Amino acid sequence: MTPFGFGFGKRSQLFVSEAFGGAPDASAVSSYIVSPEGDLEVVSPSVATSQTGDGSGPLDMAFSSNGRYLYSLNGGNNTSG
Repeated sequence: MTPFGFGFGKRSQLFVSEAFGGAPDASAVSSYIVSPEGDLEVVSPSVATSQTGDGSGPLDMAFSSNGRYLYSLNGGNNTSG
């Protein structure tokens, strides 16, 4: 199975990581607005991140407390970005 993730922002935002089977440098992220009825509106379609879904790619991601920044913990060398 390919790992993936998602997270919700403070303003009805949904962010989805796309691993593409763990293919090297093929991962992406997309974002959506969630309506009160639960419908999704695309904000940004699949945007390349130049990362890899497993191996030395990001292990975890989190938003800053104000929701303006996305931080990632990178595998392999345990750096953040």
